[in-house]
Amino acid sequence: RVNGIEASTDEIVVTPGAMNGLYSVYLALLDPGDEVLLPTPGFPNMDEMVRLLGGRPVFYRLSADAGFLPDAAALEELVTERTKVLFVNTPANPTGAVYPPSLMEGLVELAARRDLWLVCDEVYDEMVLSPDCVHTAAGPFDPDGRVVTVCSFSKVYAMTGWRVGYVAAPAALADVLRTLQEPLVSCPSTISQKAAEAALTGPRAPYEAMLDAYRHRRVVALEVVEAAGLRAVAPDGTLYMLVDVSDAGLDDLDFALGLLRSHSVSVAPGSVFGPAGRGWARISLAAESEAIAEGLRRLAKALHEQEAERIGIGS
Repeated sequence: RVNGIEASTDEIVVTPGAMNGLYSVYLALLDPGDEVLLPTPGFPNMDEMVRLLGGRPVFYRLSADAGFLPDAAALEELVTERTKVLFVNTPANPTGAVYPPSLMEGLVELAARRDLWLVCDEVYDEMVLSPDCVHTAAGPFDPDGRVVTVCSFSKVYAMTGWRVGYVAAPAALADVLRTLQEPLVSCPSTISQKAAEAALTGPRAPYEAMLDAYRHRRVVALEVVEAAGLRAVAPDGTLYMLVDVSDAGLDDLDFALGLLRSHSVSVAPGSVFGPAGRGWARISLAAESEAIAEGLRRLAKALHEQEAERIGIGS
C-alpha cells in the first residue's frame, strides 16, 4: 500500500520490533569477518549489532553538502571480497534525508553488480515532511531477490513501546528468519500484533494529524534556525534535524552535556551516530512547536557563548 512491494505471506516475517528484525537478518547473512557497509551519520545500533555477530562495520560518509545522500560511486570503492551487505536507511535517522528514486535504483543496481544483499531500513516510510519529496522503496527495483526491507509500527503509528516490526524478504531467507526468531524471542506479543492490526485497518485521521504536526514543527524549526544564525540541513523526512555545533570548539558530547546543565535543553550529540556525526547535534520534532523554538534559541545562545569564550581565550 505504501512502498509498492509485492510480497506473499511467505515473504513477510513479523518481528518484536524492527531492531529484532535487523538482528535476525544479520544473524542469517553474516559469517565472522564479513563486512557491512553502513552510513555515517547513522543510527548507532546498526554497527553495534554487526560487531556483536562478528561482522565488520565499514562506514560510508554522508556529506551535509550533498544533503546527507550517499554517493554510489564512492560507496562502490569500499566494496571488498568480504563485503556481504549494503545497509541503507530512508527516510534517514538522524539526517532526515529521503532518497530519490534514481538513487534507490542505482543502489539496487550496485548491489546486483557486486553481488551484495541490500538491507533497507524503511521504518520512517510514511513520515515524509517535505512537500517536494516522496518515499521510494528499494524493493520494486529488485529483479533477483537481494533486497531485504525492514519496517516498523513504532514511528509511523507512534507505537514504540508495543514492539512490532516486520521484514519483507525472499521466501527462502524469510523462512530462515522465522527459524532464528523462535529460540531468540519465540514470536511478537499477540496483544501487540492485534494493536498493529488495528493501526493498519483503523482510521487514518490520527496519523494524518500527527504528520501535519511534524510538518508544521519542521517549518517552525527551520525559521528559528535561520533567524538565530544556525546551520542545519532541512530534514525531508523523519522527526529529526541535525544542527551544526562545531563552532563551539568543544566535543559535541561535551557541548550537549553543557547545554543540558546550563540551558535545560536535551539534544543527542552527533558523535553517537558515527564518525561523520561529530560536530553536529540531533534535535527532535516530537515536542510542541514553542518548545522546539525555545530549545533552538537556547542552543544558539549556548553556541554563541562558547564561541565568545573560545575567541576570548584565544586572544
